[in-house]
Amino acid sequence: MLHPNQQYVLFMARRPGTKCYWLDAHTGDLVAILEARPKRHFYGHGVFDSAGEYLYLTENDIDNPGDGIIGVYRFQKNKLTFDREFSSYGIEPHELVWLAQDESLAIANGGLRTVAGSRVKLDLEHMQSSLVVVSVAGDLLSKDTLAEQYNSIRHLDCSDNGSLVCVHQFKRDEMESQSLVSIKRVDQPLVEFRVDQIQQLNMNHYSASVAIHSGLNLMAVTAPRGNRLLIWDLVSERNILDQYLPDCAGLAATLDGFLVSSGQAACTQLDYLGLDELGQGRFTQRTLDMPKGGWDNHLILV
Repeated sequence: MLHPNQQYVLFMARRPGTKCYWLDAHTGDLVAILEARPKRHFYGHGVFDSAGEYLYLTENDIDNPGDGIIGVYRFQKNKLTFDREFSSYGIEPHELVWLAQDESLAIANGGLRTVAGSRVKLDLEHMQSSLVVVSVAGDLLSKDTLAEQYNSIRHLDCSDNGSLVCVHQFKRDEMESQSLVSIKRVDQPLVEFRVDQIQQLNMNHYSASVAIHSGLNLMAVTAPRGNRLLIWDLVSERNILDQYLPDCAGLAATLDGFLVSSGQAACTQLDYLGLDELGQGRFTQRTLDMPKGGWDNHLILV
């Protein structure tokens, strides 16, 4: 995660973890290590406010496994110090995003209880996933849930006009198709996004990342277990790209399209050229010359 106005990067501990690494974005040097507080561990995501003064991290209350905590840290003199904490109003908070329009936070609560140091799921029959919006003071502004109990909201993104899009992971083994994308438009409840049933099946119960390109009104979603990259027009909700891309996971919007990472040691740039005569998206595509390695489903451009 890049600081909004200084050349520092915070490298988050993978879920679950107890350390975050504060790096110089120019040199790559380690500046400091942020340790989780007693009885807490990190859930792999965080976000700065617009000014870069406060950092918000999703955390677990170890004494009450799964109970979501948002840890708030103040950035002063190149140091992060704990300031306060408040509830995520849900179980197992994962990604959160800063909503600049009203200076609030949107939080994806995965809904799965886990213990410290483990990703083993507890009490699956009582999953409680939710999308919540809270003020910076920690007041609950809204809370939405999905009709399907076993859909776990993991990642989300926000458009410039305030629409929130969430992607899910279905935590049951049934062969039935399940919607893995939902949208909360401004002043509207969270609802399933229109995804074709065949595409739902091809996504194989797992979506990894979502990225919105507000300038192009496009939304991209990756489904690595199904090796699918999908792109929709956010206004019409029409799918304009459904492409096989092995183990694609991380996503980020670029100037003209999207950057997609893969666990098979590749990053792909797709630039949008418009629609063809059949209403499908036309994209140029190239593999970037990047260091070899397994890129996972968390991607941020620096």
